[in-house]
Amino acid sequence: MIQIKRHQNLQTTYEIQIPSDKSISHRALILLSLANGHGVVHNLLESEDVLATLRVLRQLGVQIESQNGVYLVQGSGGHFENPVDNLDCGNSGTTIRLLLGLVSTHLISCTFTGDESLSKRPMGRVTKLLDTLGVNYQASAEFCPIVQVSGANIAPFDVTIPL
Repeated sequence: MIQIKRHQNLQTTYEIQIPSDKSISHRALILLSLANGHGVVHNLLESEDVLATLRVLRQLGVQIESQNGVYLVQGSGGHFENPVDNLDCGNSGTTIRLLLGLVSTHLISCTFTGDESLSKRPMGRVTKLLDTLGVNYQASAEFCPIVQVSGANIAPFDVTIPL
């Protein structure tokens, strides 16, 4: 069960209790990074993949702290900073795929990298959608990381993703 509580004070605080699940942990961090206000995440799965997402979000200017296993996220209000270094996703395909889509809708430029294993995984599924949206990116012929992306100001859209 996922519980979300919204506390109204000077700045909105979202408190999320999640199951210790990798997929949900990635998404909890990403959604709170976009929020206006503070987020508190209880029970985040501290796997290497989830921590890769956390590190990349920090590189994009999101403030994330951990206190006794509880994660505090200061939402960016949907504004990310241009990172100084490459965004290293380690071995996390989920990190690169979710965040590649996310940053491509922001007017920033960045380069995604990963370890040797991640560098062998194709990104065509994601880059095909970026083509449809008119996002500027550079990737190898196999669409494996390194992927450089320059975000675009994208209007709302509908898309059907084949399974």
